[in-house]
Amino acid sequence: MPTIKFILISSIDNRSLDASLLIPYRAQNNCDVFMLTKQDLDEVLQHYPQIKTKILDTAEERQRMVRERAATFAKKKAEEDAAKKKAEEDAKEEQERDEVKIISSEVV
Repeated sequence: MPTIKFILISSIDNRSLDASLLIPYRAQNNCDVFMLTKQDLDEVLQHYPQIKTKILDTAEERQRMVRERAATFAKKKAEEDAAKKKAEEDAKEEQERDEVKIISSEVV
């Protein structure tokens, strides 16, 4: 029995697709390719409201997960940047103290 694979290229919030986001897909064997437009999907889902709800719930959950990952990444990046800045400031202060010590010892 042949394996059926689906490639979903979609936009939940109705933005137009950017062609640079399309990923080439090559089948190992001859196959049929079908396209379902959003309009066609909406028409079909009118007859299957439970499936429509499931699709929308899944999409919302995935978007929530992406937002959480992005927030976690942004927080981690901010912490790393703050730590790097602190280390640079500490190194500069230490260098200035060493310079003061050298000048002090030369004066004495």
